[in-house]
Amino acid sequence: MSSAASGSYGATGPVNDDELLHARDVLTHRWTGGAGPRGEPPQGVILCHQAGMLGSALARWRTRRVGGFEADLRMLRRTGGRIAVATRFGVGGPAAVALLEELVAFGVPRFISIGMAGGLRERSRAGDLIVAKSALRADGTSAHYLPAGRAAEPSAGVTRQLASALERRGHPYLAAPVCTTDAPYRTTRAAVEHWTRAGGVAVEMEAAGLFAAGQLRGVEVAAACCVADGLSQAGWRLDFNHAAVAAGMRCLLAAAIEALDQPRNTVA
Repeated sequence: MSSAASGSYGATGPVNDDELLHARDVLTHRWTGGAGPRGEPPQGVILCHQAGMLGSALARWRTRRVGGFEADLRMLRRTGGRIAVATRFGVGGPAAVALLEELVAFGVPRFISIGMAGGLRERSRAGDLIVAKSALRADGTSAHYLPAGRAAEPSAGVTRQLASALERRGHPYLAAPVCTTDAPYRTTRAAVEHWTRAGGVAVEMEAAGLFAAGQLRGVEVAAACCVADGLSQAGWRLDFNHAAVAAGMRCLLAAAIEALDQPRNTVA
């Protein structure tokens, strides 16, 4: 059983005494019933929202499955169990943040979110990679962790390490704001206009909530996405190039593993 079971919770401890349900209590309940995660927590977890796009990339790594979570969580043996990849935990901010909360309670200090996004620039193409500098908040999850505001911010250190890993691999990327929504089928022309005027280059469903939760819980969170389709005032551009998106997702996975397996960056 990890140290989380004895009462520690993230880097800052419980944040709000008014919270009635804590992730550490859920894990303790699972441990009591013999269904909680075993062993030491990894130092970093990659939250992968579209595991199917990775193809055999993850299968090439020898892994050990960790039980106790509503996700397929696998330690990468090549990293000595320091890094794990989580898949199949649902779509959108609420599912991703609920998993992050439980992993923080387990003792995980660092996270990178990778997934697909809709490009908001006319020149965006399937397979383009974006490292999130911020997340414009059109979601509901982030509001439960941060006061109202336009954007949620990632952790500078792990974001820089992710960008550096992409640079070492020679893969071009854009560092820019992304936009987070809970309701993709309610993406209106007015929303697209608002996001693009605010500097957003892509729309996805998880980053704002993850950044907000990470900030409140005192853990590091970064996010990157691969453009799959496009949105503009003219409508939805479905130019989904499966090969290009799959290649981009594999590149993000490799870069995220490399970034999280580095010593923690002290950039503020």
